[in-house]
Amino acid sequence: MKLGILAALLVLLLFFGCVEERQISISGYEEIQSLSGSDITGDGANDFFVYSYLPKAIDDSAGISMRKVVVAYPATLTAKINVYDNVSPDKLAEAKALIKEFEDAKTQGEASCFTILSLDRSKCTSEQTCLEACKSSLCGRLKAYGPETLSHELYRLNEDSKSVDEIAGELQETTALDTQEQKDQFASKIATLMGAGARLKSNLLFSTEVYGACVAPQLKAEKLNDSIGKLGAVEIQKNSYEYNTAILFDGGKQDLFIELYVKDSPPLTMSVDQLSLDILENGRLYEKEPLTVGWDQLRLDQKRKIAYYDFASSSEPTEEIMGKWKNPQVLERNLMALAYIYGFYTNPAGQFVFGVLQGAFNAFSFLGYYAALGAALSLWVVILFLFIFLLETLYHIARAVMDRRNLRKALIEAYGAPLTDWRTYLIVGAVLIIASIMLNMFYAAPVQAAGLEIESVSVALSSDLVGAGCVVLFVLGAYTIFLVVEDWIKGRALGKEYYDLRGATKEDNIRELAKLRETWQMLRMRVEDLSKTGMVVTEEYAIIVSVPIERLEQMVTTDKQSMAKQLIRFNQERLDMLEQTLNEKVNIMNQKWPEWKIELERVTGEAEAVPLNTLLAIPLQWREWAVEKFIGENRTKGFALEGDVIVRKKVNVGETIEKKIKDLIKAKTLEHAVLVSQDEQVYNSFQKGRKTLVAALFIKMKTYANALAKKMGANDVKRFVVSGKKLAGVYLAHGNYQAFMIADKSKIKDVIDEWNGMAEKFT
Repeated sequence: MKLGILAALLVLLLFFGCVEERQISISGYEEIQSLSGSDITGDGANDFFVYSYLPKAIDDSAGISMRKVVVAYPATLTAKINVYDNVSPDKLAEAKALIKEFEDAKTQGEASCFTILSLDRSKCTSEQTCLEACKSSLCGRLKAYGPETLSHELYRLNEDSKSVDEIAGELQETTALDTQEQKDQFASKIATLMGAGARLKSNLLFSTEVYGACVAPQLKAEKLNDSIGKLGAVEIQKNSYEYNTAILFDGGKQDLFIELYVKDSPPLTMSVDQLSLDILENGRLYEKEPLTVGWDQLRLDQKRKIAYYDFASSSEPTEEIMGKWKNPQVLERNLMALAYIYGFYTNPAGQFVFGVLQGAFNAFSFLGYYAALGAALSLWVVILFLFIFLLETLYHIARAVMDRRNLRKALIEAYGAPLTDWRTYLIVGAVLIIASIMLNMFYAAPVQAAGLEIESVSVALSSDLVGAGCVVLFVLGAYTIFLVVEDWIKGRALGKEYYDLRGATKEDNIRELAKLRETWQMLRMRVEDLSKTGMVVTEEYAIIVSVPIERLEQMVTTDKQSMAKQLIRFNQERLDMLEQTLNEKVNIMNQKWPEWKIELERVTGEAEAVPLNTLLAIPLQWREWAVEKFIGENRTKGFALEGDVIVRKKVNVGETIEKKIKDLIKAKTLEHAVLVSQDEQVYNSFQKGRKTLVAALFIKMKTYANALAKKMGANDVKRFVVSGKKLAGVYLAHGNYQAFMIADKSKIKDVIDEWNGMAEKFT
């Protein structure tokens, strides 16, 4: 019992936020919901695109959905002059005036955006400083969507604006275009300015689908096109495109403890420059071939969360390519247990518990974060088990008083045998604690958290497996030492009689081991039988396999009676608990099967395929068993389980009847059989030389019997039997199939029953 409680505490410690995990299956490609575009290069065709994809439901009960927005634009542009005449000063002045109009329109449009954001551009020198310099209440709200992406877009907005100004300034400083090289450079800078303007316009702050913070400035791209046209005939080439990809998760809220693990990949037909990849909101690259990006522990605690990445590609964003963007892979983890911990933390009792934990953590902080956490938790583990020990003692005292038993003997019987060697337990406990401290010191990753907070503990334990191991080792070490203390308390209370339990005779152990073996064999057969029905009994079978019957026999033989007695008792308790668990499982199955059967009949209906993960009305641990049982009872309806999907296959009656006949012959129930359908032979078990003769005689006999029946005023013959001294033959019919089967006279009734049972299934 205590080991079970300790295991539960450790599981709660390591996985207290994970109570449910499910893979959200969204197959196929993203569906384009809307597409908008504009012409950046002035060639009459759109080259700046905003693709919005249809939202997909992730968690209907929580109202959470996912959708993707992709902004694509030509990032690298080059220009080539095809007319080699000199550009007059007037033409150059006209070109520069058009560039000035473009720059003024940009400045005027972006000024309102900087005002709305209250962004101090002079302090926006990095992503972090830009986030800090954005003082508006709007920025405060947008930070909740994801501060990393917001800081990136703020910094990019400021830098892209400066870049446009810088390129435009260089163009305004041009005084003459007398040579072909000067004209080419001037044209290339205008093309670069087009790309810089497109990059500025692509900022997610302007996207109504993502942030919608402010309206994008009117860049007047046609002014640049007119400007470059003053130089002569110009050819603009788009060498690469930038793809800004935002995956939006809507519907989150503060009291939802849901995390998402997300993977996404660009279309396979798209050529991606992996060196250009930028992933935000704690994203990390999972795979390079094919390119896959992902995000861990995306917490949905706000109405919107944004996962973002961008990359460069030489592929143009056509609808054909953008329509081949696969849906992201999403794994949802529900951390509702964390809500209960927060609830406990806010009441006086919880504050007291956490206060003591904090004090113990601070006292042992010199050992390192994880070792100190283990020490703090060990304090409450010891207090908990001391409390349990006290309650158990009071319970056994009360029972002894009620039963009028000797108090000392009742407690000795309840406590069981003492520890065989308390020194070994002390040494093992000390070694585990020292190992925890050493692992913390040399192998665990440093933790920045200064205090003991729920969020920091959760993040630390989930991100560092070695650190979590440190905590487990410390708690196990403290618990092992506690066992020595508990044993000492029992010995002081009960005296010499308690320690006499260390003695165990060989005869007693042989007798108890025989009982253990009998229980073990019975439960093993039961687990194997239940496994054949489709029940998931992996854990139960692991317990069966772990019982060391042969080792216990060796211990009894080699006269290690004290240790053998304790192990026999321990394993007997485990098997008793296992038997109880199996009884509970069988009871649940028997009680719930009628409901599950109705549900399976409903969902299969006319459906050709039913995925197992859609059978939400059937608990996961019983789902496979229920499906196997349902299929077994409905074989003739064509149901089968292929992978994780129930499929319906067309049932061939003739093949099924033929297989049944062959099985009866193989089982020695039948000697021979002939099966025909509409006077055509389907199966004949007689030797080659007799097949044709026997089939012809059977058809003639069938015709004669039908004619005789009509003379007697009866319908078609369904069955008749002919009998000899040793063998008997029976004619049986079902639908378009008739069979004549020969068997031993004593087995002919079994043959008829088998046929009727099969025919009943096809009715």
